[in-house]
Amino acid sequence: MKKFKFRMQKVLEYKDQLKKEGGRELARKHYALSEAEDALEQAQAQYEALGGDQSEIGTMAELALTQAYKEIKKLEITTRTGQMQDAEQAVDTAKEQYVELRKDARAMTLLREKKQEQHREDVKRDGRKELNDLALQRFSRGSKWDKEAKR
Repeated sequence: MKKFKFRMQKVLEYKDQLKKEGGRELARKHYALSEAEDALEQAQAQYEALGGDQSEIGTMAELALTQAYKEIKKLEITTRTGQMQDAEQAVDTAKEQYVELRKDARAMTLLREKKQEQHREDVKRDGRKELNDLALQRFSRGSKWDKEAKR
């Protein structure tokens, strides 16, 4: 029996490698998104902590300093929100790419399975043909011997 050899095995391995790398990239993007969300939550918590009791502020300088710090935190929140949105878009893009890579790898795997099944069928057909040829040879020899025996 002939051994099955998939001609496009290197391509299949390459597609699998790309799929794994795409999965890793997606995980990195998810991690970056998680970090951006955590940073945004932290900035929002710091900003909300500033809105507390105003009676503790004694002088106008302290009030101005507190207001300036609030403005800095507002700007940080705006920046962090933009970073989070960028990270979300990066995750979506990476997810789409990963889905495409998975489809490509799956298509190659299905092609390999189809070719392997076709190979099995060819081997079976060749085996049956060989058995039929042997039976035909035996039958044709047997009928020839039968003719000689009858004489």
